Amino acid sequence: MECLARVPSRSHRPMRRVCRGWRGAVASPCAAAGDGRHVAVVGGWDPRTLRPTSEVRVLDVLAGAWRRGRAMPGHARSFFGCCAGAGGHVYVAGGHDGDKNALRSALAYDVAADAWRALPDMAEDRDEPQLVAVHGGRVVAASGYPTEAQGAFRRTAESYDGSGAGAWAHEGDDVVPAAGTCLASVRGNVWAVGAGKGGVREWAGGAGWRDVADGPPGMKACVKAVGFGDDGGVFVFGTVDDDAAEEESSGRYAAWVMDAAAAAWRRVHVPPGFDGFVYSAAAVRV
Repeated sequence: MECLARVPSRSHRPMRRVCRGWRGAVASPCAAAGDGRHVAVVGGWDPRTLRPTSEVRVLDVLAGAWRRGRAMPGHARSFFGCCAGAGGHVYVAGGHDGDKNALRSALAYDVAADAWRALPDMAEDRDEPQLVAVHGGRVVAASGYPTEAQGAFRRTAESYDGSGAGAWAHEGDDVVPAAGTCLASVRGNVWAVGAGKGGVREWAGGAGWRDVADGPPGMKACVKAVGFGDDGGVFVFGTVDDDAAEEESSGRYAAWVMDAAAAAWRRVHVPPGFDGFVYSAAAVRV
């Protein structure tokens, strides 16, 4: 049980086979967000104790240098939502504390000023939420589950005005399309990326979802997606379906990229040593 409490609920079934060796099998679930030049790596686990940490490390991509950032205040949390928003800010929301209690608190980190500020609490506790930044400086927190319903992911979402005004606003009760779907910000809009026909969709608010393209060929389920570029593109990391893995002699995970204008996928080579489970993704321009 201690083993399963430390991994995402969607991974409990495969993790049952490796629980006896979990200390060497499970990586640190930190979160990464990029503001265009920097990548902030937030949280994770202390490798000695495997307890959640509040540490922050910031990579200046152009300078090729890391620095230690100001630690995340409040609860040391795991499996929280994290994204980069306007003005060089990184947002954190939800997750769970060291006792596996789901959280609704949220924070914003100013990368340049190396300073944190507390945001209003979300309306719902959200463990393992997805967090994306959209047009107008807003941040959308979607899905997640409360303490009393472990792994029962909700399809609700709420949004916050990143300018600092007001509370979180309800976005709907049926926002997240399905399990195995990742949310990403592409050209300032929320995209949902899943497998199969019509797997890629764009959120149109009250009008619901509109189809953009089919999911990546050979992908069984999305693990993580991140948007990039002014013209719009999305990088996806996911599990490979059995037929595709056998045909291409590939591992369990693979990566794909799609340019929004072309709506066509291409497979991306993942170097050895980087082809394990991905907890977080960030995009920067080099």
